[in-house]
Amino acid sequence: MIDALESHKFPKNVRIITSHAFAKRTLFGTDNTFDPAKGYAKDEVASLLDVNSWIKKQFPNINTKKLRKIQNSIVRNIIRTVEHFQQSSMNQICEENVPWRKRSNSLGDSHWEANVSTNNYVSWARELFDFVESQCRYLAGESSTDPGSQIGITHDAYLKFLQLHSSEYDDAFQYDAAIIDEAQYMTDCQASLLWGETMKKKARVFLVGDEHQRIYRFRGATECFETASASANFSLSGSFRFGNNIGSVANAVLKGAGSTVTLKGMSLDPGEIIPRNHIEQGVYRHLQNTEWNMSIS
Repeated sequence: MIDALESHKFPKNVRIITSHAFAKRTLFGTDNTFDPAKGYAKDEVASLLDVNSWIKKQFPNINTKKLRKIQNSIVRNIIRTVEHFQQSSMNQICEENVPWRKRSNSLGDSHWEANVSTNNYVSWARELFDFVESQCRYLAGESSTDPGSQIGITHDAYLKFLQLHSSEYDDAFQYDAAIIDEAQYMTDCQASLLWGETMKKKARVFLVGDEHQRIYRFRGATECFETASASANFSLSGSFRFGNNIGSVANAVLKGAGSTVTLKGMSLDPGEIIPRNHIEQGVYRHLQNTEWNMSIS
């Protein structure tokens, strides 16, 4: 399972597919017209969970403007709680998934947030994801019961659904080998799905990645790559993309980051290291040639 754009370069017995495409195909098939949502819509979530009624019960005399403001804030944190759960390898939504600022209240009893507990967020988030699971089964043709209300199912939602129920779909994991590229970008959910027990029972798994290039922490990427249990580890210590000059600087940076691997630049072109002051002068000249109205000091 390699994420690559040029699939024609691989043999016919190799399937090139992203983790989300693998999950979508497994659950909904190749002919399903299901179109995932980019994110949960706040109004849809508020309606499904009837957050409005809960707020009115807590604050009987609240005006419409304040009601709307509180509803948006509560729903936003419910969605974040579900999103954190979807990125995790957990089996059930718990307090840890609630945004940390909402786990402890230091705002005082006069503030409305003092009336919204961590348990409230956990309960709402569980109700939302229960509905998501019901809708996933309905869209997959596994249930004839229409969940009724429509909540847009996101890419991470159906991926999480497959991770939770992977043992029910073990036929989809019939690979001799699975090569997971850019493994350092994976969330705990993706790791559990792609190199968890269900996959390891079927295939020999190879993880390819660089822990020093993890740039997707904002969407839940963790250290699951380097903490994975492996029977053997191999380092890519040479690259034809650069020569010795750039390689020496890269080694200094890697050493500062705690790496024990020595990198070798194998390009015939040794490369040129540009002094910082030259870079700054180049940026200055570029800004001078633009039409931006700004001062440079």
